Amino acid sequence: MQTEQRAVCFKPTQAVLSFEKNIYKVNKVLSQKLSTLIKEFPVKDVKGVLSRKISSIAFDSREVKDGDLFIAIHGFKENGSKFVNDAIARGASAFMTEMPIKEISGLKLDQDKVTAVCVEDCRRALAYVGAEFYGRPSDKMNVFGVTGTNGKTTVTYILDSIYKVKNERSGIIGTINYCYGDTNLEASMTTPESLDINRMLCEMNRRKIRQCFLEVSSHSLVLKRVFGMRFSVGIFTNLSRDHLDFHGTLDDYKEAKKRLFRDNHVEKSVINIDDSVGREI
Repeated sequence: MQTEQRAVCFKPTQAVLSFEKNIYKVNKVLSQKLSTLIKEFPVKDVKGVLSRKISSIAFDSREVKDGDLFIAIHGFKENGSKFVNDAIARGASAFMTEMPIKEISGLKLDQDKVTAVCVEDCRRALAYVGAEFYGRPSDKMNVFGVTGTNGKTTVTYILDSIYKVKNERSGIIGTINYCYGDTNLEASMTTPESLDINRMLCEMNRRKIRQCFLEVSSHSLVLKRVFGMRFSVGIFTNLSRDHLDFHGTLDDYKEAKKRLFRDNHVEKSVINIDDSVGREI
């Protein structure tokens, strides 16, 4: 008698770990020189030495530890440069900001201890530097990026089930959870920040997991969370009127979805051409 095989990522008996509290446990601490991390990334200004060692990267000043690089991305309400002084007080050895260094309020920069870097776009910097820090993990595995108004979660779970039936290890990053191997993290958002994606992909590589199925939301595309990533396959499901509170217009929403294929190296594409936007892609 043939037994039924069930290939699922989430097991009810598994403890679901809080992503915010446990993401920093996912990878072993790495260390690289700042000069190496930004070697090919354009910078506008530098104060201090670029040979400084970076032990980790943070985009939330509250998570900064000794030796970290703090990248002051803009949030929905606050300019990240507002938190530079807090990051330095917590031990940051370097920071990146879009605001001119001399214009940061209350900054007393000791260049013997801290290096300041000014860039055009901190979100692009976070994506680029994070990928460099973690060894450009998307280049070393098959990442399937799934975007569209509906069906992202379903597609990622179908793909994950197919690979598990084939006894091939895979991971999921999406709306329900971030799951790979015996790690199951509760999802804080559909597509996490670029730094967290690269950290998890790096850990998947370390565990010999060669496939990752990643939900790519329109918000994440606008916020450059997958900027510059390599995708083995890019998948577009559909587009309907949704999320206009964030995008403003349907045309802006369409353009956001197209960014997956425009702003990244996508080797193969699977497009729903029954959808009018799919035909445009």
